[in-house]
This record gives sequence, C-alpha cells and structure tokens, in this order.
Amino acid sequence: MLDPSTTPAHRTPRVTIDALPTEVKTRIVEFCHEQDERMRRWIECLSEFDLSWPQYKSVRQKTMRDHPSTVGVLFGMSKTWSAIAAPFRFRTLSASKMESSVFSHFVGPRQSQHFSTLRLDTCQNYPVITALLPSLNLSNITDLAIDGAWYTASIDPYGDFDPSSILVGQLNDYAALPVAALLRQIKTLRLVHVRPADFWRMMPHTTHLTTLHITTCVSDGLQPRLSGMLVDVPHLHDLHLACKSSTSTERGQFSFQLAILDTHQHALFPQLRRFSYTGEVSATAVGFAALFSKSLEELTIDAIHDVDENEGPSLGDDCFAALTHLKLAGSWVSSWPILESISPERAPKLRDLTYECLECVDGLEEEHTGTLEMVDRFRKTAKRAPREFNFHLHLNADTWTATDRAFVAAYSAEHNNLPICLSCDEHMPSFGWSDPLTPPADEMPDSPLAREVREDVKRTLRFVEDLGRQLEASGTPADWSRAAELLRAAEFERSVMSM
Repeated sequence: MLDPSTTPAHRTPRVTIDALPTEVKTRIVEFCHEQDERMRRWIECLSEFDLSWPQYKSVRQKTMRDHPSTVGVLFGMSKTWSAIAAPFRFRTLSASKMESSVFSHFVGPRQSQHFSTLRLDTCQNYPVITALLPSLNLSNITDLAIDGAWYTASIDPYGDFDPSSILVGQLNDYAALPVAALLRQIKTLRLVHVRPADFWRMMPHTTHLTTLHITTCVSDGLQPRLSGMLVDVPHLHDLHLACKSSTSTERGQFSFQLAILDTHQHALFPQLRRFSYTGEVSATAVGFAALFSKSLEELTIDAIHDVDENEGPSLGDDCFAALTHLKLAGSWVSSWPILESISPERAPKLRDLTYECLECVDGLEEEHTGTLEMVDRFRKTAKRAPREFNFHLHLNADTWTATDRAFVAAYSAEHNNLPICLSCDEHMPSFGWSDPLTPPADEMPDSPLAREVREDVKRTLRFVEDLGRQLEASGTPADWSRAAELLRAAEFERSVMSM
C-alpha cells in the first residue's frame, strides 16, 4: 500500500521561474536590462579613466569579469526566455560585431529584426560588412551612427561602393545602397568625423530625421559649411555638436562665427528645440543658439577652458523666449558668465537649471556658495515660487557627502525654500567600484558586497549540487541529456558574451 504522504494529492507543488506569467517574465528582463545598461555606462566611464590613469585598467577588467550581462543569461535559459529577452539582448549592432562568424551564421539571420540602433564604426573587413548589410532584416533601425572612416572605406567619392566590394557592379546608384535605405527610415543620425561632402550626399535621403549628433574636428572642414548643412535638414528638432580632436578624445574649439554671419540662410534654418555644444570654450556658442531663440526649449553648454583660460560667453542681450531647461557643464570658467547673465528678461520661461561639475573636493560650501547665490538671485528677480523652479547641482564622477547635504538643506531654508537638488551620475553603481590605491570592497571580509557575493555563490553551488543528486537518483538518459543541453547552452552563451 502506498504511503499517503507520497501520493500526488499530498505532494507540495513545485513552482519554478518558468511557471511565471509572461508579463512578469518580461518585467524581470526589463529590470535586468536596466541593470546591464547602468553597468555598461559605468564601464565606459572607467574606460575614459584608463586614458589618464592606467591603474584603473585592472578595475575595469575586473568589473567586466564580475558583472556579465544578466539579460544574456536569461536569453540562454530556455526558448521561452530567449523569445522574451531577444528584443533587449539585441538592441545595438555595430560593424565590428558583424565581423564575427557567430553573428553572420546565427545571430544575424535569426535576431537582426530586433536591432533598433546600428553603429557603422571602424572594423577590419569593410567589404564583408557592406556585403552582409542587405541580407539583414534592419527594418526597426531608427538610430544610425556612421563613422567617417567606415564611410570613406566603404563608399567612394561618387557614392558607389569601394572597388574592393563585390557589389560594385550591381549598385551604382547611391539611392540603392543599403546605407541610403537606412537613412530613409531613421529618426536619429550620429556622424563621427564625416566630411561635409558626404553629409550632403546623405541628407536628401533623411526624410524622417529629427535628431542629429555631430562629432567633428577642425580638419573635417565642417565649421565653415555649417549653415548650408542646416538648410538641408528642415525638420530637425535636436542638434548635438561635439568638437574633438581627430586623433584623441581631447576637446577642440568650434567656431560658429560664419554661421552667425551668414544671415541670408537664417530664414531657412530648422526650428531647433534642443541644442547642445561639447568642446572647448567657444565665444560664439551662445550666439549660435540665439539664432533659434524663438523655438529653443533646451540648451546645454558643456565646455572646458583652453590653455589660455578664456572665459565662456554670456547670454548677452538675446531673449530665449521658449527656453525652459538650461544645463551648464565642463568648467566653472566657462559656466559662470552664463549663470551671472541669467535674468527674467533673457529667459522668461526658465524652469529647470542644471550645473554639472566633475567633483567637489573642498566641499559644497567652499566651492559652490557663489553658484547658489547667483541662482537665488535669479529666482527672486523672476519671482518664481519653489514649485515653479528647480536647480540641480550635479556631480559627474563623485558623490555628495552628508555635510554637503546638510549645508544645502540649511541654505534652502534660509533662502525661502530655494529648491536645490543634489544628484550624481545614474551610471555610478553602488557595486563594482574600488580605488586602485585601496583594498577592493569585495576583498574586505566584512563588507556588505562580500557577504552578498558569498551568498550568491553559495546559492548557485547548492543548486548545482541538488541538480547532481537528482540526476544520480533518476538515472534516466533523458534527464542527463537535458542537463547536458543546459550546460552546453550556458557555455555557448558565455563564449558569445566573451567575444
């Protein structure tokens, strides 16, 4: 006679993560994707540190090893999880990744419809990439980045493919090229060191373009031709211009003087809503933004002073009638003239002001009291109620101390509840960071991170041990086969992630 405790009616039902509703699974993947994005931005930040402080290279490498893609892990769990995670797993495609045989044989044919961002960056084999593009389903691409080196190597001055391409005899018309087809469907275009002649060749095809990012340098020849380029994008809403050296990440200075003086073109300019400038201090940056003063809603000036420490421009006598958001970053020398010149007459609708700095070494009271006084003076002159105006003081690579926050609270209370928000970069995680000169957090035996890591590892090991005991107990070839397939899939995903 069977023991009642072993009958199905008395067995405790076993619920696994696979039994969750699809909506819950999708939400889990969304959270994992958000976590991966934060880690990706943090690793990019560490990569920038590598350029100036080589000792951070080991920190970045360790962070990448310790925090692999969680969406990638979910993608390899099962067919159901793979289908849910695929749109998050395959969002951004780059030319350098397309050179992989794994992509050309597996990922490309099966998952290319999920990509929404395509980056045509520098790679090793340009003919292979140009030949592969037409075979992919890139109908959902809305964000396209083109590197000038890729464009020059793949398309000749007449708009045809390079003679080394196998398609040169078939596609002599620029409009028939894969890149032209992509231009016709995108809303966002990012150009990196692209020549003006190539820009003009692209623009007739960008019928849906609303956002344009340009990274340029003096040698690109873009500065004297900016007016004519803007005329060719009448539906543009957002323009983001960064001036950098063509051989390094150092910033350069961009002169908008010719665009400002070219008055007969101004009537043909697009009605920009958002404009940002990143580079060295440019005395003409604000003057250029003033050409769009009637429509401009958001203005960002992220400028550093050059070796001569030239001061940044002020708002002058221009009235930015529609401006609601103003962000200043880079350096105090470039930002304070604009802060000092802000007034209700020059920015009558300003509701959100952000000042961003790299770090705060000597404390907020010592370094930013003058900034707070300027902001408070504007708020009082404009007669803004606390709920009608916000000031954000942001740190790009540091965190605020308790002393800083206490000072801000007291200052706000003393100045009619001046709304001050202290913030730090969202991509700075509370894990994975350690100063190379101090012991890493995960090597400190009593740190919360170390305890959390130990618990995660123990939990995984217990799962593997339980799986082994179940396999030994069952002894069926089907169970062993499923376990082997699971391990094989996990190893394949790990291999793909390490490429």
